[in-house]
Amino acid sequence: MKKLLPIFLVLIMATMVTASAQVTITRDLPDSATIGEEVTVTLSIKIGSDKPAGAIIEENIPDGFAYVSSSPEATKSGNTLKWAFYGSNLKDMEVKYTLKAEKAGKAEFEGTVTTLLGVEKIGGDNTTEVIAKAEATKTSPQEKGTPGFEEAFAVIAILGALAARRF
Repeated sequence: MKKLLPIFLVLIMATMVTASAQVTITRDLPDSATIGEEVTVTLSIKIGSDKPAGAIIEENIPDGFAYVSSSPEATKSGNTLKWAFYGSNLKDMEVKYTLKAEKAGKAEFEGTVTTLLGVEKIGGDNTTEVIAKAEATKTSPQEKGTPGFEEAFAVIAILGALAARRF
C-alpha cells in the first residue's frame, strides 16, 4: 500500500496540471495611448477539452485609468473588474472593456482566471505606455512686423515700376 501512495499522488498531480489549462485567457491591448484617450482591452477566452463548471475572471484597473464600460458587463469593486461564467455561458469568446487614460506613464495590467482547480494568471499583453497629449493645435511663430505689409509693398513696387516705364 505504501508503494501505491507515491504513484497515486503523481497521477493526481498530472491530472491537475492537465486540467488546470481548462480555460486560457489572453489579453490584447494597444502599445500606447494618450491622456484622455479611451483604450479597449480584449480578453480572448479559450475553453480546453475538459470544460470546467465555471470560471471567474478578475482584472485590475491600473493606476491612471478610469473605467468606462465592458461587454459583457462586469461587476466593478474598487479597481477590480469581475466576470463570472458558468454552464452554457462559459465558451470560447471575447470580453472587452474600455478604460480612459488619465495619467502619463507605464501602466501594468494584471488579472486572473479562477476555476475549481485553481487560479491562473491572464497571459498576453500586460503593459501599455500612456503619453501626455500633444498640443491640439500648434501655432506658427508670429511673424515680425505688420501682417500683410510684404504684400502691400510688393503691389506698390509693381505699380511704381509700371508708372516709371510710362514716363
